[in-house]
Amino acid sequence: MPRVTARRESWRLIVEPSLHVLAPVMTVTLGKKAESVVKELSETDLPDYCVPRTNGDSYISDEAKAVLRAIRADVNS
Repeated sequence: MPRVTARRESWRLIVEPSLHVLAPVMTVTLGKKAESVVKELSETDLPDYCVPRTNGDSYISDEAKAVLRAIRADVNS
């Protein structure tokens, strides 16, 4: 995990401008570490989803499948 200052600078210089241009309707993170960075640094009110990873990413867990179903439902509503 990068240092806090590096995460903040990367967010300010790369992620924030990208979000402004892309204008997403939600954020989806892959893994709980990525989710923690988004929750720490994001100032948007976008719905956010975290798709949990598994050891070795060799299968999709039931928890991840539930999150993916929720994303589909949100997109289709």
